[in-house]
Amino acid sequence: MWHNLGLCRLHLAQYEEAQGAFARAVQLDPNDASTYHHWGVVLFRLGDSEGALRRFQQAITVDRDYAPSYLNRGLLLLENGEINPGYRDICRAAALEPKRAKYWNYRGLAHMEICEFRTALLDYNRAIELDPMYAPAYLNRALLFEAIGDPEAARDSLIKFLRLEPKNDYAQRLLARIEAVLNRPDAPSSDPAAA
Repeated sequence: MWHNLGLCRLHLAQYEEAQGAFARAVQLDPNDASTYHHWGVVLFRLGDSEGALRRFQQAITVDRDYAPSYLNRGLLLLENGEINPGYRDICRAAALEPKRAKYWNYRGLAHMEICEFRTALLDYNRAIELDPMYAPAYLNRALLFEAIGDPEAARDSLIKFLRLEPKNDYAQRLLARIEAVLNRPDAPSSDPAAA
């Protein structure tokens, strides 16, 4: 009951109330990884990254295969500049949830963080293969293509992203910038005949 109340409060952005509900739920059942995890999400939203990391660790201690906490801990570690441990956690999450596009998308971001662009591309493609409607993978793939200097591929991925999220201002601005690059007379071309 307390866990469910915490989830309701979390979804209503009533973070203080959610924190209290999750604390009570842990007292009643200290072996529920999901409760620790969601408590960590609440703490993160309250601006307590260290507390969030502790709760994600508690979830992992309770359940060594609890992928959501590996993912969120990994993202927090990356954000804190702890690249290698963050990368390992995100890869572990994807290994635990190999059929979830979201995890492969975040794994791609982790690979981009360590400049493994080829592997990041494989991760984004895997996310899209698993769920062709998962828009973030198209956007991140477009950003990867832009970073490696392939504006045509970046444009193609952005167009696919915008079909799924047509009102995304950031993607629209990025597409306009990439099309401006492609329309320059000295624009790079991926067409071998044009070289």
